[in-house]
Amino acid sequence: MVTRNGKFLYTANFKSGTVSASTFLSNGLPDIDTVATVTAGLQPKSVAVTGNSKYLYVANYGDNTIQGFGIDSSTGALELINTYPVGSGPKYLTTLA
Repeated sequence: MVTRNGKFLYTANFKSGTVSASTFLSNGLPDIDTVATVTAGLQPKSVAVTGNSKYLYVANYGDNTIQGFGIDSSTGALELINTYPVGSGPKYLTTLA
């Protein structure tokens, strides 16, 4: 998932229980040297970013939670805000513009 402002790329890593964050090179490709990961819940299945590029949500399939993270507008770093219990096996998320 790319933030609407085009600055950052986030990926759910199902097997490792993490979310990866990356910036972009001037040619538009992800900069693999800037990849950072944060711990998510069990088996994160998908991520969604709010339209204002300030928050990221993660659907954790394996532990039936959704996590909310704040996005640092300068670095793209994620800071956990809260974990929310939801129904069985959340897979996909969407946000409003």
